Amino acid sequence: MKVDKSKFAKDGYLLIRNFFNDEEIDPILLKVFRVFSLGFDDDRKNDFSSPKNIKKVEGHLFDLFNDDTEKFINLGKQAQHIIDLWRLASSRKIEDLLLALNLDFPNFSVRPSMFFNSKKLDKKGHYWRLGDHQDWRSSQGSLDSVTIWYPYVNCDIKLGALEVIPGSHLDGLYECAEVDYYSKIDEGLLDEGKYIPVEMNKGDLLIFNSFLVHRSGTNSTNGIRWSSQLRFNNLDDPNFIKRKLPNPYIYKPFENLVEPGPPTKEEIMNYFNNFS
Repeated sequence: MKVDKSKFAKDGYLLIRNFFNDEEIDPILLKVFRVFSLGFDDDRKNDFSSPKNIKKVEGHLFDLFNDDTEKFINLGKQAQHIIDLWRLASSRKIEDLLLALNLDFPNFSVRPSMFFNSKKLDKKGHYWRLGDHQDWRSSQGSLDSVTIWYPYVNCDIKLGALEVIPGSHLDGLYECAEVDYYSKIDEGLLDEGKYIPVEMNKGDLLIFNSFLVHRSGTNSTNGIRWSSQLRFNNLDDPNFIKRKLPNPYIYKPFENLVEPGPPTKEEIMNYFNNFS
């Protein structure tokens, strides 16, 4: 795969048009719809069967978020584990792109992420629009680690297209303040005038060095910005090896059973008695 390495080195990112076709990404979005359809037990479930119904689906999700936030959050967590998403993230196509940018031993930095950003799906006020940050702060991976970001729908400025500062990866790691699960760069350290929006169409892909300063644009519409993020390290990076290849992410189960509790013995027996 041919890429413009000199532009990537200079700007810290590359926008690749038409990297994916519909057959590669539509099944992922439909599986995510299927996950969220489990939150409904009425005729609204039927609207989740086609991407053509996306506006109806978004309306139903806003209702679910307001009526049962816990269920919405749990379904959102399940959407992160869609097999189709992980299959695409580990595809030869993605690996070839990473190899073309000199990540000779690419490895997942963190599990693939499915995003559905809207101010109507956020009670804390910053999940839907992340401020100025660098992904390296949370991953602490290889010097040449990268993030891949792509939308499942056309993503213009109105829908909150990502905004980047070209060349900011060369500034090193900025000081920051803790903001829940990401770290916002301290006020006054950045020149707002250097940000540029990266408008993308469905099928486009943005890949950038994890030191690149970026942020979410403002989604001023009533819709959802559907997208995914993939992060990778290079295990052959000498700097990473020198730092003993740390992985700061922690995955662990709850120590106690989640209410309302596990399936009963009778429910388990009934299932296997009817197993065929």
